[in-house]
Amino acid sequence: MKKSGFYLRYRFVETTAFMLPIVLALFITASCDNTSGPETWAKSYSTENRYMPESIIQAKDGGFIFHDFTAGGFTTNDNLIKINEKGSIEWQKQIDPGEVGSFVEMAQGDIIAASRENESHVGSYLTKLSAQGDLIWNKYYNGAMFRDIAPDKSGQFIFAVDGTPSVQYVSKISADGTVIWSKSVNAEVSLSRFVAADSDGGCFIALDNRNSGTKLLRFGPDGDLVWSKSYLNDVDESGFASPELTSLGQTTDGGCVLTLEFCYENIILALRVDANGNRVWARELTNIVRPVEDSRYLVEGFAGPFIQRSSIVQATDGGFAVAAEGSRYARYSYIPGYYEQYTTISGNIIKLDADGAVLWSREYRNSVTTIPTYFPEVDSEIPAGVGTLNASVLLAYSFAATADGGYILLGQLDKADPECVVMKTDEEGGISGTNLKIKKGTSVVVNDFDITIQELQIIADDVPAVSAVDAALTVIDAAYSVSSL
Repeated sequence: MKKSGFYLRYRFVETTAFMLPIVLALFITASCDNTSGPETWAKSYSTENRYMPESIIQAKDGGFIFHDFTAGGFTTNDNLIKINEKGSIEWQKQIDPGEVGSFVEMAQGDIIAASRENESHVGSYLTKLSAQGDLIWNKYYNGAMFRDIAPDKSGQFIFAVDGTPSVQYVSKISADGTVIWSKSVNAEVSLSRFVAADSDGGCFIALDNRNSGTKLLRFGPDGDLVWSKSYLNDVDESGFASPELTSLGQTTDGGCVLTLEFCYENIILALRVDANGNRVWARELTNIVRPVEDSRYLVEGFAGPFIQRSSIVQATDGGFAVAAEGSRYARYSYIPGYYEQYTTISGNIIKLDADGAVLWSREYRNSVTTIPTYFPEVDSEIPAGVGTLNASVLLAYSFAATADGGYILLGQLDKADPECVVMKTDEEGGISGTNLKIKKGTSVVVNDFDITIQELQIIADDVPAVSAVDAALTVIDAAYSVSSL
């Protein structure tokens, strides 16, 4: 029986609610062996409070930097953690106050993080750290709400995108925090905003509107609007299942690539455009929804669909890789009022060639934990009962290609004290010496999809540059420990 993405998320919330008092044991041997080639490993990073991993990048020295949001009681913290190429912690910093939304590495190895105020959300901070994690400066931008930042081609400037539901802003900011120019555009947006550098010193900004399609705009290095286009797909004319923009990345030929999700249909759309915004290819990715093994005791079940958090990057071989979460679910009843339920949320990597065809796919998950559970009534169709919950939850949050041809995936093991997880794979998604389960060849189907490209009548106006003033953020050492998985 096929279930909607909404239903999948409902099931996930229901099942994980019973997992809070659990500590998941990680055992099992890896299915993929790596005897040569890129360094591979899987590690967990833990501290006192609950986790929400956000994003990860590869640093110029070959290591990695990731952002993790922690919460305990009424306290929330944003942390940047620098690890080396083997996953060992080099430094870890807590930035307070503010909600870090994005961070980048500049040409000299310094890091700039953008964060918004926790309370009013009417101002933004930029915080600059050295390659060693030492504070260089903090700047406050009154009235700005930076959603995403990206370094320009030279690594000397950053582009920042923010705005309200009706007006969007893009700014170019120097490495010392000075705003060079700011532009406003009359483009409505409902959810996501992303920015990526182009090959000529300018940038692309992608704006999400669930009713009128994704909008892509290109700006030159001096702030001139080069072109603006919308991309429409007629899956649901009501707009209810229109796509949600989930990632934007640049390509080596000067164009860009995007992922969008039809979360209610369990579909991922990957779109590649050239430097002029014209379609190169558009692919629909679905994981075959397979019925759970037929059994007279089966109450309901499904296996396979992707559910959320998709992103796409260009690989070092010129192809592309997509990361997403997948799910499996089944409930059995051997006697009336007694259930055995099996739930899995897994991270996935799907490798595409330069033309968008699937080369391979991998599924990553941890071991299954079984606990006694009370099951409430489900839609009056499945009566309440007792039984056991058998659950494995590995959430995927951020993804990047690495210089050695492999991939780095940032995720979370969902349990009583969630752990942040970083997985470094080889060029085929393998990890050696890990207790995580890795399944080869999940059943991904790729189809072309029709997309309508329209020129937009958008005007980019100069706006007064937001002035930057010194801010009083603090940067202190965080307290993470690391262990192998």
